This record gives sequence, structure tokens and C-alpha cells, in this order.
Amino acid sequence: MSSSGSSSLPRMSNIDDVLAVAIECGSDLAKVAQYLLPALIKLCNSHHGKGQDVLLQAAQGNRDPLTIVDAQEHSLAYVYILATRANDSLEDATAWRDLVPYIDVFVSHFRAQQLHLENPKVHDLAVAITAIAAKKGVDPKWGAETLNALLYRFTSPIPGQLTTLHTILATYLMGIDQPGFAHQWVLSRPLTDASRRYSPIRATDVIEYFYAGGCAYLQLGDWDRAESFFEQCITVPAHSAHDRQVLANKKLILAQLLRDGKIKALPSYVSPPVARNLRRFMQPYTAFADTYASKDRGITQSSLEEVASIHASVFDTDGVVPLITILIQRHPLRRIQRLGNSFTKLSIRDVVAVLALVGAQEAVSDAEQRVLALLQQLIANGELQATLTPHDPSPILTFNPSTAVLPASGGGAAAAAKPFASLESIATLSQQMHLLQQWNTRLDAKEREIARSAKYVQKQQSAINAVGAGRMGGPGGQGGPAGWAGGMMFDDDVNEDVFA
Repeated sequence: MSSSGSSSLPRMSNIDDVLAVAIECGSDLAKVAQYLLPALIKLCNSHHGKGQDVLLQAAQGNRDPLTIVDAQEHSLAYVYILATRANDSLEDATAWRDLVPYIDVFVSHFRAQQLHLENPKVHDLAVAITAIAAKKGVDPKWGAETLNALLYRFTSPIPGQLTTLHTILATYLMGIDQPGFAHQWVLSRPLTDASRRYSPIRATDVIEYFYAGGCAYLQLGDWDRAESFFEQCITVPAHSAHDRQVLANKKLILAQLLRDGKIKALPSYVSPPVARNLRRFMQPYTAFADTYASKDRGITQSSLEEVASIHASVFDTDGVVPLITILIQRHPLRRIQRLGNSFTKLSIRDVVAVLALVGAQEAVSDAEQRVLALLQQLIANGELQATLTPHDPSPILTFNPSTAVLPASGGGAAAAAKPFASLESIATLSQQMHLLQQWNTRLDAKEREIARSAKYVQKQQSAINAVGAGRMGGPGGQGGPAGWAGGMMFDDDVNEDVFA
């Protein structure tokens, strides 16, 4: 083989030519890159893409080509033949079943360096594996383990690179309802780059990867990671919002509600075309979120169920009904947690009263027992940071300091943000404020009455005239600097206790 240029590429007119070049190049990476890879690319692109049919042929003597080349020594030629045959055999049960042992051998022995030579066939093989794994009678576990072995071996020399194999495996695992393995095998791997050098990755592959990850963490109840993956999904630049980005934004809203009880604005780095498209589809979700986050004491689970009913068709189509149900079930918890921002402790009776938790045709005592049981469960599960203390006539719920969102100590605004000790302290404060308002009203009325007094107006006018004549204050007057009155004078009619 000569290295003088593309005109000297080995000629591949049949499968035996392919095998001969592969064996001659062996595991020499330089020769594989210079001769074998360009020749295979030229073959597959010839005859309008039909040239790769050569890879479907049997070798001389009707031998299987995959028994002639070695999966480790001749990894590039092996994957070209294997991927082409696998995708071609999907409609022939006998053919694809015969290829399964070769796939198993390949994913365990190939040399990744040969497959990193700008080679799309690894992606094609992964697509074929997912198709075979979906066939009737094939254990989905085989597909998961095979794709994982392929991903692990392929990416070990290039940690941090996002490839199409990540997307294919994550999507496959979510398709067979295995979010735990999706986290363990794919999503937990740190990623720093997405280069087309190692796979034919596109923006849609990146979007699909982060969408699958967000869905996995939603199922696992990891709201933080779900939010992170959905945010990365919707921030992938695009000319318009991809369908998966729309769904990601909807589920991002639900993840934020599950974690914080409220939603945040879209990240500022979402591309403007995507942001505009996303807003068109969010109304049912923002309506539910606004109701959920409302501090109105009248908002109950029934209120949320009503909003969910109005948008039921949208939520059902989007497949988020289970999440909506969880949010409605957790709404009392969210309301109780918010009490920790205002109180340090409350009786169960006060909790029921403040949150209006007495159901229709339900006795107050029954509501208190129901809420007490809920609080005991939430505290035991670690969902509510508080303690319950027996007390007559109603147990006391004491919130831990960490429950409060607002600062609990310090000066200035922080000191003003301290939670109240109990419902009674708020009642006392309300009474004091009401009394102060009454005094302010009486004082305003008395001031208006004084201002209308003829003797008071005459006395004020005399005082003003006296200033000009030098009879009060300053030079010639008594007391104080120039221009100030020497003392305050009250007429008998107005010198009275205004608070009487």
C-alpha cells in the first residue's frame, strides 16, 4: 500500500478485498487511519451509498467475514461489517439472532483508539442493538448491559466527552423504566464537552440526553438533579424550541414546585427563539404553579384539583398526571412548612385553624387527629423538620430553626424577620396594632378640631406678628435663637388632654 495520496487507496470491490486490507493494516493505528478508514468511507459512499452492500457479502468459500477478522486486532473493519449487517438484518429473525454472539464479543474486546477515527459506525451499531433488544423474546437486560459495555469501553480513553452513545443508552434505560441504572451507568458521569470528532452528535442528541436525565431524576425523587438536567436541556441553542425542550420546561416547573413550592424564571442564557416558543405552551403549568404557590389561606387541595381538572387533557397528553397528583398530595406539607417562616411553635389546633384544614362536614376534632397523623408521618420521613410535644388540650408543633427560610437572628431586617413564638403572639400584636390605629384616629380628629378653633388661629397669627416685631426670641426677646419663640403658648380652650 502506498501513501502517495487518495488515488492510491486500496481498491475494495468485494468483501475479500476489505478483509485483506484490514489484515494487512492489523492494529497499526497509523496504517488504519491512512489506508483502511479512507478506503471504507469511499466504499460506503460509492454507488449512491449502495457500496456498503459489499460488507454484507460472505467471504471466499462462503465463510463468515467476522470469523476471519479479530474484534480486538481489526476493530475498525469488524465494526463496519458488524454494524452494516446488524442494521440490514432487523427484519430477519434468524440473521439478527446469529449476530448476537458477535456483538457480545465485539463490545468486550474492541480497541477504542481505532473507533475514535471519525467513525460513525459505532453509533450505527448502538442503534441496531436497541432495535434488536426491542424484539420479542429478547431480554431487555441484554440491551442495557450491551449498550453499557459499548459506552464504557468507547469512552474510557475520552472521559468528559458527551457522545451519541450516552444519549442512546440513557434513552433506552428510561424506555425500560430503569432510572436507577440510568443514573449509575450514564448520568452520573461528569461531562465537559460534546465533540463530533468521536460521534455524529447533533444538538438534538444533547437535548435528548438531558431530557432523559431530567426524567430519570424526577422518577428517583431527586428534584435538584432533575432541575439541573431540564435546565441544561432547554438552554441548548436552537432556532426554535424542540419538542423535548417544551416538555423539559413543563417538567422543570413541576420539579421546582416539588422542591421549593414555587417556580423560577427561565435562565437568562436560554436562546431568545427558544424562550419565545416555550412561553406559548406553559399557561396550564404556570396557572397550576401560581395556585400552588399562593399564600391565600383559601387555596386548598380542592383548589388545585380544580385547576388540574381544567387542564386535565394537557397534563394527560404530557404524561405528568402522576406528578400533578403527588404535588396535590404534598400541598398540605408545603403549607405547613411555610408556617415555619412565621412561627416557632403552634398547637395542632392552631395549625388546623390557620390553614383552614377542616374539611366539608368534618368535625374539628377529626381534622385535628387527621393533621396530627400527617405531621407524625412527615416528621418520621424527614420531610418536615419539627418536633411534636404532648400538650393539653392540643399537642404542640415546634419548628426547627432550619425550617425557616427567612433569617432567624441578627440585627436590622434579619431581626425583624424572626418567626413568632405562637399564634397567641400574633393575636397580641394584632390587638396592639388595632389599639394604636384607634389612638391615631382620635389624635387626627383632635388636631383637626384644634386647627378650626378661632382663638387658636388668632393666637398663631399674633405669634407670627410678634416675631417680626422682635418681641419673641432672639435679640430683644427671651429665650432661644433669633426667630424662635421664647416658649410655647396654649389658649385655655386648647390646653387639654387630647387623649381624654
